[in-house]
Amino acid sequence: MSHITVLGAGSWGTAIAKHLVSNHQKVTIWDRDKKLLQEIKKGINPRYLSNVKLPTKEIKVEGSINESLENAQIV
Repeated sequence: MSHITVLGAGSWGTAIAKHLVSNHQKVTIWDRDKKLLQEIKKGINPRYLSNVKLPTKEIKVEGSINESLENAQIV
């Protein structure tokens, strides 16, 4: 299993993170918008792909770029 960091929680970042988790990858998603990250922690990205349920236990949400990249094997 690879540890993958997705930079940006827009429509593409959200879709990629969800897809990677469904393929049993360890995923961290980073974004600079703290409010958006709080919503993603609840399992939804209300701004992009609001009809898609996100797996809250499998996706790590991070607001610090340094923390999100710390153990990443793939970015």
